[in-house]
Amino acid sequence: MTYKAFTLTNSSIKQETISEITQILKLKKQNPPKSFQNIITFKTNSLKDICKLAYSSQSIIKTGLLLFEGKFKTLEELKPKLKKINLKEFITPTLSFAVRCKKQNIDTPTKQLEKEIGSFLFQNLEKKVKNLKVDLENPDLPFFVYLNKDKIYLGIDFSGFELDKRDYKIFINPSDVKGNIAFSLLKFAGYKPTMKLLDPFCKSATLTIEAALFSSNKSPHFFRKTEFNFLKLKPFKNVDFDKFFKEIDSKNTKQTQKKIKNKIFAFDSTLKNINAARKNAKIAEINKLITFSKTIPEDLDLKFNHDIDLIASFPTEINKFNEKETNKAYKDLFYQANYILSKKATLALITPKKEPLLKYAEFYKFKLVKEKQIKTGEKTLFFLLFTKNNKKL
Repeated sequence: MTYKAFTLTNSSIKQETISEITQILKLKKQNPPKSFQNIITFKTNSLKDICKLAYSSQSIIKTGLLLFEGKFKTLEELKPKLKKINLKEFITPTLSFAVRCKKQNIDTPTKQLEKEIGSFLFQNLEKKVKNLKVDLENPDLPFFVYLNKDKIYLGIDFSGFELDKRDYKIFINPSDVKGNIAFSLLKFAGYKPTMKLLDPFCKSATLTIEAALFSSNKSPHFFRKTEFNFLKLKPFKNVDFDKFFKEIDSKNTKQTQKKIKNKIFAFDSTLKNINAARKNAKIAEINKLITFSKTIPEDLDLKFNHDIDLIASFPTEINKFNEKETNKAYKDLFYQANYILSKKATLALITPKKEPLLKYAEFYKFKLVKEKQIKTGEKTLFFLLFTKNNKKL
């Protein structure tokens, strides 16, 4: 049987998410995922594939089984179509449910949409369920609705929590990015576990932790196994999820860890950030895979000699209080990059203000080969990918 699944992601990183979904589930090229705004849909022959994606993905926010997608004008017009949805596979004698909604470019308040769609689903479900109730906190059957302009997607949420949140981010830096954005920069830069990676402005270590998780095949939700919605869905009542998780986790072997040891470096100029980075990495239980060091950009050539394959970082943001020292750090970064990057290496940066970085990149003859604008919350960021000039300065 073929199922259709959905994932919710940040629309700015959907290409990176599509790449990740294809890689995790080994989807065939002739049947690639499709996207619309924040939603990506794909076909699979197993519901367990959706569970696997929920557990393994580093870029998505939600995922689940897609029940309906179509045009949306009014709820009244939509009701006859929703009546045709077959929920037999998920119906139990006693059932609680809830509707959660995400909307864009629609004036109707989210709570009103959830209430109206929930009311309609209740009317349809109560004919089939003896004991039916709404449970907004811990429903047996969690519905998710995405609305954008004239399109609607309705599905069953397999996630249970926002998958872009990270348990390891206890010691945070106010200017750091979410784990899924950090991971997407790595995808954007073409990062592979064989590469030697450096983050010279590591802050709370989000980029290097995401790299270590990816390279060691460790789930970012390793410690939240019991919180997934899919555990309590009827189609999985006979599934041995201990075995399911164990099979995925088994790829995180000592041999894999040994291959990436001494290949991921988290540097920062302040001891406070390095201490926070170490603690976060320890919480994620990948601290032994990352080398930490309090090092200023000016001294990077004392640590490396043309052997770094990728510099990936979210450099300190320039403001009126740190303009002089931050400009020096940018200058030192590009100057030093010529001496620490390998011949075919790249430099990937996240920044809210690209002009200062572009200025120093041009001065030190780095070529901007790829750029992407990222919207995250109210913030606009840029992904910038540079290649080095292999001619001597």
